[in-house]
Amino acid sequence: MTSVIPLLLEKNESLVVQIKKLRAWYKDLKVLYDISLSIKPGETVSIIGPSGCGKSTLLNTIAGTLKGAHIEGEIEVNAERIGYVFQEDTLLPWRTVTSNILLPYEILDLKPDVKRIQNLIEVAGLKGFENYYPSQLSGGMRQRVELIRDVIINPDLLLLDEPLGALDAYTRIKMQIFLYRLMEELKDTTIILVTHDVEEALVLSERIVILSNRPTRIIREIGIERCEDPVGVRTTKGFRDKKKEVLEILYSGGR
Repeated sequence: MTSVIPLLLEKNESLVVQIKKLRAWYKDLKVLYDISLSIKPGETVSIIGPSGCGKSTLLNTIAGTLKGAHIEGEIEVNAERIGYVFQEDTLLPWRTVTSNILLPYEILDLKPDVKRIQNLIEVAGLKGFENYYPSQLSGGMRQRVELIRDVIINPDLLLLDEPLGALDAYTRIKMQIFLYRLMEELKDTTIILVTHDVEEALVLSERIVILSNRPTRIIREIGIERCEDPVGVRTTKGFRDKKKEVLEILYSGGR
């Protein structure tokens, strides 16, 4: 299930994630090859690449949840709380919207911040649905509850593994707007977003890390100027040019 995981490691204020020469493989299947990546506090980074290239493997390696793989290299994660959101929601079906959101407080034995909970429910457009169960909500609504649950106690590091991938195009854009507003509130949270949607990466991140086919390496990192309008920016020439640049790198494999 999705959870906020207390993870206590030696603190390095300059970086939240530092990866050096990371390799990961399953028997004869090479997945990650010499991945080196540094991510600063409060930075939002998107990871994109071909389907099956190892984006989720990289995210699980950072989270410490990768199973069954051989790993070499160095990984340092300086975070006390990590939130992890998957593509499919993992809400508990027997708990209401509010009860699901309260789960991290219960796990960590913390007093709920009622005002913050109410504010995020309103921002998410879920006001009036507090006592609904997951089965009574649409896919987009469930994913909004999932996102609130994972950010409610301000994680130091938030990992998003294609959280909007299962949604239709219209709902996906609405969710991108919600996620954009959520990120504005989480100024101190470092965010890593895995996505196959180039526009999503351009709208939500400050840096895009482009991965190759397996064995996966980083072929390019592109800095993005933080947009002020997650809808209107898509019509600008600068946005279209940057999208074209990223797509050309993806299709060429970095050649």
